[in-house]
Amino acid sequence: MFTSLGSLLNSFRIPFRKRSVQSIFSRRGRRRGFVPSLGSRGVPGVSLHDTLSHEPLEQRRLLAVDVTLDSGLLTVNFDDASHDVIDLQINSTGYSYNAIINGTENTSGSGVGTVTGLSVTDDGASNTSEFTLSDASTSLSEGLSISSEIDIASITSDVTTASSNGSVVVDSPVLILSGHVHSGDASQTYGSVVLAADVNVTTSTGVAGDLQIHFQGTVDSDDIATPRTLNVKSEAIYFDADVGGQAPLNTFGGQTASDGAERGQFYRSVSTSGNQTYQAGLSSGDIEFNGTYTATGGDIDLLGAGQDGVVLSLTGHTQIDVGSGEFTMQKGSSAQYPGGYIVGQGKSESYDLTITAGNITAPAGIGKTSDPNLSFPQINNLTINGAGQVGLNTPQVVTSGDFF
Repeated sequence: MFTSLGSLLNSFRIPFRKRSVQSIFSRRGRRRGFVPSLGSRGVPGVSLHDTLSHEPLEQRRLLAVDVTLDSGLLTVNFDDASHDVIDLQINSTGYSYNAIINGTENTSGSGVGTVTGLSVTDDGASNTSEFTLSDASTSLSEGLSISSEIDIASITSDVTTASSNGSVVVDSPVLILSGHVHSGDASQTYGSVVLAADVNVTTSTGVAGDLQIHFQGTVDSDDIATPRTLNVKSEAIYFDADVGGQAPLNTFGGQTASDGAERGQFYRSVSTSGNQTYQAGLSSGDIEFNGTYTATGGDIDLLGAGQDGVVLSLTGHTQIDVGSGEFTMQKGSSAQYPGGYIVGQGKSESYDLTITAGNITAPAGIGKTSDPNLSFPQINNLTINGAGQVGLNTPQVVTSGDFF
């Protein structure tokens, strides 16, 4: 059982990379035959290269991380020669950073100019690299990317991008996230995420270009004693792994809207101590479950939008558990496709569904739909559980297996 951010991060089993025996000079500087300019370090008109030519050897070894600004793109590159940590701040006039090189040596730097995009990379995978974006108080219109070689990334500042080029792509094995992220007219992609605060992750909707938010790894709170809230809104939402599986969230909200491709929302498993709310009108696709959905002290609500109801499609065996709480779905006013039903999406097999609740509402039916595109909508085995009397509010149940 995980009780803190430290123990949760340990669960990812990221090995501390063995330090290679290298020259104390930056490999990049040695290869090019000169030291890249990182700014004047507070001396106007003097490059860092010129400054270092007059500095003792001990100061030159602080080149393990290069920070450069070129045509609006700010690049942070670790040279993989040691275990290095950098904390970066970006504002409307430029950037500054603090770094710990090889675990002990401290340095800092800054630069002046307009930052429109951020790219964080590492030359290799031999040594551990840690990166924190602690201030992003300017719009990164050209986006944010953090490569998979960055072992631990942290975003503690709100991040906003403002154009179709402003995608957010964080491929680090672990991202510690405590700032809100809004990418406007661009999509977002993440690996595994640890929430260190209540967070909103959003894009615009109704924008040509098929926007989406994609979590490719697990999502957890940083501390079981302080569960976090996550709200996600985009044209389409994808979660490839468990949400709250190791450290449950407080509440979770997923919302899709205005998607011409009608891609919808896709989830593996979600665990919260409070409510789960999913909203997706028929114009933005259905909601797909495949796993276990537990709201220990709350309800699970599936909502439509406008006249549309919502459809829950099962893409695998599914368990829904709200204890004595409520599991509800919304039916819309559309005559042809009102939603409000639960169906299986299997083309060659149907899936088992178990619901544990005090009250269950599926206003258009379970295992039955009027949608001609669903040729095999039945549920296999349907099981209804609860403590004492359970309310089942649905006009029809169709199963290809048993109804317990």
